[in-house]
Amino acid sequence: MAAESYGGHYIPIFASEVFDQNARLRELKYAEINLTSIMIGNGLTDYYSLWPSYVDFQCSLHPFQSISACIRMKQAVPRCQKWTRESCIDQFDKMNCQAARDFCDTELEGPFDATGLNPYDIRIPCEGNVTETLCYPVIANVVKYLNRQDVRETIGIDAKVQSFKPCSDEVGDAFSATLDVYHETYTHAYRTAFRA
Repeated sequence: MAAESYGGHYIPIFASEVFDQNARLRELKYAEINLTSIMIGNGLTDYYSLWPSYVDFQCSLHPFQSISACIRMKQAVPRCQKWTRESCIDQFDKMNCQAARDFCDTELEGPFDATGLNPYDIRIPCEGNVTETLCYPVIANVVKYLNRQDVRETIGIDAKVQSFKPCSDEVGDAFSATLDVYHETYTHAYRTAFRA
């Protein structure tokens, strides 16, 4: 199984379920699903432990933020971890969890967004709107191709299905509104890895 980005939140759960169901299939003498590995590229697996990496990423490894921005971010990390743990993990209080996320997104993600750099390759600027081009203008050609009627028919896309977009704000906003990202899943990957 493989996924990237937000898929890193789900692949551990899916793999863990396959692992558990394979045990049941063995008991029933059925063929198992041959799952030998999972791959997660640039995956969001644990939002809580991700907070400190925003500072490392922008201020230590290949620093590109101002010293004042780095100091502010470094000061925000303990608050983000405390508020996230209290409101989103130890007990789930949707209103407080959303407030924590809004603060942390502003303080830790906001400075990167303001740079205009490509989040997939920080050495270069983002070309175009990240949700439309993923910072690479060639994506417009991919979108155009995947939205051609003949291509849609060939790959079996129902005519009622909306046009392809590289990122869906509607889907992203729906996940964000439920605060789904704060329901931990990374432990499933460890559980599966150590039992395999």
